[in-house]
Amino acid sequence: MSIVPRVKCNRCDRSFSALKNQCPYCGAPRARVGKMLANVSAPAAGLMIRGLLLLAILITVISMVTLDLSGDPVDRPPAGGGTINETNGPEEPNGENGEENPDPTPPPEDQPPTPEPPAQAVTSVEIDWRFRANNVNEMTIHIGDILDVWVNVFPVDADVDVHWETANVTVAGITVNPENHREIQLEARGTGQTMVTVTAGGQSAELIVRVR
Repeated sequence: MSIVPRVKCNRCDRSFSALKNQCPYCGAPRARVGKMLANVSAPAAGLMIRGLLLLAILITVISMVTLDLSGDPVDRPPAGGGTINETNGPEEPNGENGEENPDPTPPPEDQPPTPEPPAQAVTSVEIDWRFRANNVNEMTIHIGDILDVWVNVFPVDADVDVHWETANVTVAGITVNPENHREIQLEARGTGQTMVTVTAGGQSAELIVRVR
């Protein structure tokens, strides 16, 4: 079927193209197009209109696709609900309840505790008191006397327990300082002689006490 509409000649009743102003067969002038189109070329005109509508729809769809592909990607939110940062790119989506994401850096693993340095070994101990003469490990006191006596531990920063004892508490009694076990009070209680011993870190020292 021709797309160009055709008309009928009123004189010879033959059809010809509506583009011509007179019948090519008898030379008669062409009849009014409106009347001839209604009778002869209505199907062709409908086909033309449908073709034009389809073409217009196709052009509209192509235009929309082209605009979508050429749009600025910064204006489109990334997948996952994040936000756009114009300088640094898309940000990570927020966590639950709108809170910011926690620091992605994993927490440091638990470090093993630093071992304590080994205790220093005690090399020697020495009993001392006021007015003690050099290298003398004995004293003479009277009943009722009370003296402050202490022990020197070497090395001086050695952390060890100190233990005191007296061989005869009736002659000389000892009272250990509760805040510093390296110090005692020595009390002369009765006449006689006894031995006071101190032990620290496997080392020991002795003091001979005579009471008059």
